[in-house]
Amino acid sequence: MIWLVLLLVSGGFLWHYSTAPGAVGAPVTKAPAGMDVDTHFRLVMFLHPHCSCSRSSVGNLNHILQTLPADSDVDVDLYFFRPETVPADWHETTLWTEARRIPGAVCHVDPDGRRTTEFGVATSGHVLLFAPGGARVFSGGITSGRGHDGENPGGESLSRLLCGLESAFESRLAIEQNSFAVYGCEIVSTADDENRKTQ
Repeated sequence: MIWLVLLLVSGGFLWHYSTAPGAVGAPVTKAPAGMDVDTHFRLVMFLHPHCSCSRSSVGNLNHILQTLPADSDVDVDLYFFRPETVPADWHETTLWTEARRIPGAVCHVDPDGRRTTEFGVATSGHVLLFAPGGARVFSGGITSGRGHDGENPGGESLSRLLCGLESAFESRLAIEQNSFAVYGCEIVSTADDENRKTQ
């Protein structure tokens, strides 16, 4: 009987964890100075290389990009957090390898999460999309839970925006209604942040 109770409790904990979104942070609403968004979309995703939940985010992004029309004009940048105190290859995980396989995507190392902090992002798997001119038209996750593949509100909205089937106004309403929760691990932890401040 005890084992059954333990099984139910652990199962409930895992279910709660898988469906609990991460912190949204305070994402920027315009592309930072120096980012090339004059004539085309710019999509950026922020990742913790050791977050197993984010494999679904990377997989869903790959699927979305491969289903876009051939004439779609979008640049894709993926930023991988790496503390400056770890070995140089610390970020070269399975997630990094899978992300590098996405056609057209450029993977960057983000030392100490400086770009992550600059963009106001907190959780691995967070996607920002900037329209030509620099206005942010999408912010959030593209999975329905931690490690969940397949269709979800965020992914569908992102795809529609890139295909020109959804307006920035419609996307803004969805963001305000919290439709695009991010399911993943904290990118820059409090401990990481404190260590960075004392260096």
